[in-house]
Amino acid sequence: VWGGGLAERPEFYESCDRHGMLVMQEFWMTGDNNGRWAGSATWPDDHHVYLAAASDTVKMLRRHPSLLFWNMGNELYPTDVSPSPDIKEGIEEMVRRLDPRRTLVQSSMTNYT
Repeated sequence: VWGGGLAERPEFYESCDRHGMLVMQEFWMTGDNNGRWAGSATWPDDHHVYLAAASDTVKMLRRHPSLLFWNMGNELYPTDVSPSPDIKEGIEEMVRRLDPRRTLVQSSMTNYT
């Protein structure tokens, strides 16, 4: 199941745990952050708040066996500039520290990858 850009209600993850469904949990970034594929690679505006929210999400969901892996964002393109280096490094460090047994990928696939 694609956990696309939001954290579902707790009942969703509990149901996935019970029924053996696996979740690809995505954080809230998207390559198309303005609807024209011409957005700023520095988005979101407040990187500190974004990383704090991502950390809270990992803490909330990491206990669920249904969670297969973490994904930094939806169709981040080009991956050499999106996400911005401080967010990329911050999420990598945070996931390594808070949920070291799970994989973290930089982006879901796009038509360009």
